[in-house]
Amino acid sequence: MSRADHSTVDWDRLASAYPRQALLERSSLRTVLDLLDPGPEQRLLDIGTGTAELLRSLSKRPGRPAEAIGIDPCAGMLAQAGPLPAGWQLAQGRGEQLPFDSGSFDLVTISYVLHVVDPDTRRSLI
Repeated sequence: MSRADHSTVDWDRLASAYPRQALLERSSLRTVLDLLDPGPEQRLLDIGTGTAELLRSLSKRPGRPAEAIGIDPCAGMLAQAGPLPAGWQLAQGRGEQLPFDSGSFDLVTISYVLHVVDPDTRRSLI
């Protein structure tokens, strides 16, 4: 699939199978969380959270943030996320049009997203 084709992917249709793909990402997500080492006083935003694999991994760590938000444009992916800790939430939305004020978060992650968006969108996200 070429990069131009990624914008036409039906992520809602693929959402139920995505957790199998997430198995391949867990090691990388653990490394991201080890590097970030988010603490309870920090507020985290996960852009393109998909099935919230990063948030679920983070939820199992001691000293996790009291507040974390995962945002994704695909309702089907968010529906696969499962339960998260109290104070954490999922929201449907686009990373290039965030409904938050600048500086609202201490940490922002964006994993496994940049390769599936067009170059203009990628520039707006980084």
